[in-house]
Amino acid sequence: MGDNCCMGIRGIGELIAREIPGTHVHSVMLGSNPAEDAYRGFVGDVNAQVESQCETLALDARLAGGFHAIGFSQGGQFLRALAQRCGDRLNVRSLITLGGQHQGVAAPPRCGGDATAAAAAAEEEEEEDDGEEEEDDGASSASVGALCRAMTDAIARGAYARFTRDRIVQAQYFKDANDLASYRKHNPFLPDVNNELVDDGGEETRNETYRRNLLRLEKLVLFKWTDDTVVVPRESSWFGTYAENDRGGAIVPLREQRMYAEDWLGLRALDEAGRLKLLEIPGDHMTFTREWFVTNVIDAHLREGGGFKGAAGRWWLGGGPWRGGVRAFARWLRGATTRRRDDDDDDDDDDAYGIE
Repeated sequence: MGDNCCMGIRGIGELIAREIPGTHVHSVMLGSNPAEDAYRGFVGDVNAQVESQCETLALDARLAGGFHAIGFSQGGQFLRALAQRCGDRLNVRSLITLGGQHQGVAAPPRCGGDATAAAAAAEEEEEEDDGEEEEDDGASSASVGALCRAMTDAIARGAYARFTRDRIVQAQYFKDANDLASYRKHNPFLPDVNNELVDDGGEETRNETYRRNLLRLEKLVLFKWTDDTVVVPRESSWFGTYAENDRGGAIVPLREQRMYAEDWLGLRALDEAGRLKLLEIPGDHMTFTREWFVTNVIDAHLREGGGFKGAAGRWWLGGGPWRGGVRAFARWLRGATTRRRDDDDDDDDDDAYGIE
């Protein structure tokens, strides 16, 4: 997000092609030009985007023999959706995601649990400390914490509104641990690809095709940045998520979730077969060197001898750094607070999520 097919992502493609001569690299472009591609990283219907790429890639004869897919940031979960939904048309041999949000995001960038805890501590210090300098520092941290809480609450109220959820890409993977019922009912993308939908009768439903297609992968490699302040919570890159009704609090790791125990997506089977890799990258979101990428991605997972042979091609969806993410949120918030949905067919539950 914030990048496009022909900027930073293009350089990574050139690096792969240079390191592994003869490799066909396909960098996904949404729309007809790089500017539209960048725009579609913020505005659009993710389900339609995934289906469009299924059709486009199925027409590329050079990918017919199978390919390895690499997804950066939000491109990670979009590529996973493609692998799960398009197994009848595409042969995705392996999927590598860096900083993906597989369990969604629960807050704006820089507003994770660490920031909330630090702000709370600053507020306590401010109450106890009479020193002017310390009070100023505490007030500053407390103000940041208050802003984060206000922004997160605003997103939680508006993300599932029809206007927002149908148009804003990031709303389609927003997951509010304090209101999972609304998330499952109104979020149009993530509950489906994570196999956690509930039908009108309250019964959980599972799409076995998603599990079957993900199990076709030779390897699923998930990289998490150790100090990621953009993906909230950062453990989402490993399918970690906040505990129910504890947004910003305790994290439930993948292997402690029902999703894993009951194997909704095949992650447990991949793990037990040694085909699920949970790896770390030092630093903040989307920070790495070319040397690191060559050693830890190309050499370890793409080059012959690293576990994959005879690939017909490799490509990834270019969800790059969350550049200008807070500005994008501010633009969304201004629109959401001044726009009322006028869809006559909206139900009462939808109306509860409008921001007035």
